[in-house]
Amino acid sequence: MTEAVKLNVVKRTDVGKEKMKKLRASGRIPCIYYTHNETPMPLSVDLLELHKVLKTGERLVDLFVDDGKRPKKAIFKDIQYHPVSDEIIHVDFQGVSLEEEIEVAVRINFTGTAPGIKEGGLLDTHLYELHIKCKAGEIPHELDVDISHLKLNDTLHVSDLSLEGVNILTPEDALIVTVTPPSKATLVEEEAEAEQEAEGEEEENGEETEE
Repeated sequence: MTEAVKLNVVKRTDVGKEKMKKLRASGRIPCIYYTHNETPMPLSVDLLELHKVLKTGERLVDLFVDDGKRPKKAIFKDIQYHPVSDEIIHVDFQGVSLEEEIEVAVRINFTGTAPGIKEGGLLDTHLYELHIKCKAGEIPHELDVDISHLKLNDTLHVSDLSLEGVNILTPEDALIVTVTPPSKATLVEEEAEAEQEAEGEEEENGEETEE
């Protein structure tokens, strides 16, 4: 079962653009908590504490409202970022029960080394996360995707995956990753570097002979 991460939040009554600016300037981010059958609850969260929780990669959190003893189980439903600074400006928390099935995006963790890379190919990644449906109490930290069988020009689509315990919602024809051959420019650069190294070795050997 997924372990929820603790996050302290505070109820807020202030609304309006100017008051939200002052709130953010104080180091707190406005957020909201909602469920299917409760009135939405405006909250705020300390930005530094929020960043620490987000770095864990966990999606399930225990929200302690005003230092209460009984946390509210929730997931990060939406995180809004400033278009210029890329800083977090608002967070939506969705209240859940552990047995409830929810839709969530989980990042992909590529495992193994593709033979095509050993042959000089490049790993071209198209998807970094998958949208899945699973129980809130069983949200995986990340989804392991094995690429150890991929050769040059091989591709991996969502339809090629077989993951236990989750229902993948990302379209089956979506491309996850491909192993592309090195470009001509890359080959030319590698050949030039090899020639320079060879010339350098010849010059060193020549100097040693003269001595």
